[in-house]
Amino acid sequence: MLNIVFKNLENSDLVREHVTQRIEHWCEKFPDLVQHKITVTLEMENSGHKPGPDFFTAKVKILGEKFKHLGLEKGAPSLYEAIKTVDDGMLELLNRAGDKQRVRARAQERKAEREVSSI
Repeated sequence: MLNIVFKNLENSDLVREHVTQRIEHWCEKFPDLVQHKITVTLEMENSGHKPGPDFFTAKVKILGEKFKHLGLEKGAPSLYEAIKTVDDGMLELLNRAGDKQRVRARAQERKAEREVSSI
């Protein structure tokens, strides 16, 4: 389930479609993500009291069975740059989470083999 939240930004179908394509790319690489709740928060920080450029933040939270409580927040001067940096970072986090699970599964298999061979 995908939920996209806009804070201090107007709801844009173009941005929503861009984020959805990125999430679908993750789901192709990690099929277990389809069963997870993914929340993407897009935010613009702009001070009304001080002049200066806008700053955009993209946050991703993943809640589910396999990938528990994964989250990442990245910012950039452009909304699309923020989305790209959070996309790259989440792919790395998902890879690491999958690696940890594979290592644990292999360790359990080896432990079971040792117990069987010692009997």
